[in-house]
Amino acid sequence: MDGWIIAVSAACAATGTLALLVWFVLRTRGPRFGGPGKGAAFELVCRVCNRDLVFGPSELVALSPVERALSVRAKPELVGHPLAEYVCPYCEAAHCYVTDEKPPRYAGTNLYQPQAGGARCMECGRELRAAPPSVTEVDFAAGGTTGLSEDCGLVCERCHAVCCVRCCEKTTRGRSLDGNLACPRCFRQPIREVFRLG
Repeated sequence: MDGWIIAVSAACAATGTLALLVWFVLRTRGPRFGGPGKGAAFELVCRVCNRDLVFGPSELVALSPVERALSVRAKPELVGHPLAEYVCPYCEAAHCYVTDEKPPRYAGTNLYQPQAGGARCMECGRELRAAPPSVTEVDFAAGGTTGLSEDCGLVCERCHAVCCVRCCEKTTRGRSLDGNLACPRCFRQPIREVFRLG
């Protein structure tokens, strides 16, 4: 009789422990499985460092008036909408959301961050030279930047980093089999847009 009680007690304890473990895992990871309803978490791959981000609506922080103005300058369609951001804890990229929609709509990354230092490469810090007006897009075949000086700037369309041709070509070596230029900041390719000074 005593053995039966001990066996039932052990089974109840194991079941309780398993239920508690499942509850803890679901509570910790629950937002990943949440739907788009009220309070559900956002799932996003950071546009700069490519890490998975999971955060709730309460973690969005409203942009200041200056940040809002710079974001609207980058994306004029955001005029009149309240904006908030979630900053990536790994690389500090600012992911912007329009908050007057349910659920909030993703608007872009690093919209309000101006080019650091005005006209300097975000990788090596060298001052950038103006590209010839005739060059509007970089030919991303191997050797396609021969018409550009190595200190002209190129813009990554994914993370919006502005880096010099030299840094882009240096990053591309060993990473690109087809000669497409890679961004030194996020390592994605191709880069085709030329940075304009002023």
